[in-house]
Amino acid sequence: MGKKISASDWLLLGLGGFIDFINELKDPFGLLSSFYQQTYGFVPSRFQRINMYQSIWRKLRIKDIKISKTKGKVHVKLTSKGKAKIKEKFPILFKSKKRWDGFFRVVIYDISEESRRVRDNFRKKLKELGFGFLQKSVWLSPYDFLEDLKKFLKANKLDKKVLILKTRYFYTGNLKEFAANIWPIDEVNYGYKKIYKKLKEFKSFKNEYDRIKFLNKIKTKIINLYSKDPFLPREFLPKDWVREKVFNLIQKLKIFP
Repeated sequence: MGKKISASDWLLLGLGGFIDFINELKDPFGLLSSFYQQTYGFVPSRFQRINMYQSIWRKLRIKDIKISKTKGKVHVKLTSKGKAKIKEKFPILFKSKKRWDGFFRVVIYDISEESRRVRDNFRKKLKELGFGFLQKSVWLSPYDFLEDLKKFLKANKLDKKVLILKTRYFYTGNLKEFAANIWPIDEVNYGYKKIYKKLKEFKSFKNEYDRIKFLNKIKTKIINLYSKDPFLPREFLPKDWVREKVFNLIQKLKIFP
């Protein structure tokens, strides 16, 4: 994914069901402050309770979220507007929920040095959409981001400088090895393996202070690794891919309540 997840993003992603190891987010007025307290061991001043009230009401006013009450309990839900906003910021999470259609999307561009700023912005856009760098001025993705790219190209007047191909006929040899050379698959999988090993130690901590200290560290690592995950189709991933095992264990241990 290659993008940092802010506390506000975390809230919207969790409410939309796009963080695989969180089942449901509750308690709207303590959400972000609780997240920071549990993750980093402190609550920044901007997420103190009085500011949290203001933040929630601001999101209610702009209709990113809505509040409902069931059996006396307050729940926060993501609105269609909030979903559209988070979809625009993290499109790869939405695409990765669908089965791969077998097509490759190849982007080839020729943007001169004189237009370096525009070229850099275009590269940044490709990275945000999860494209992998194949070679100079050539990027690749298994997901369909044609509409997103069309909007960007039109807004930046790059229509005649960028070529987008969609094809099944893309020879890669061994697809898994090919993908590992383009995306940080091995690095991310190694990170998931280390986290899985650490999570297995969690129940051995009897002292409450040790458990809290452990959770503060492991949550930060989970969030950082989650933001690096390219969320590629299963066909691109190694046989020993352990992300699902990690997420299942996180849910089982209730690491993120």
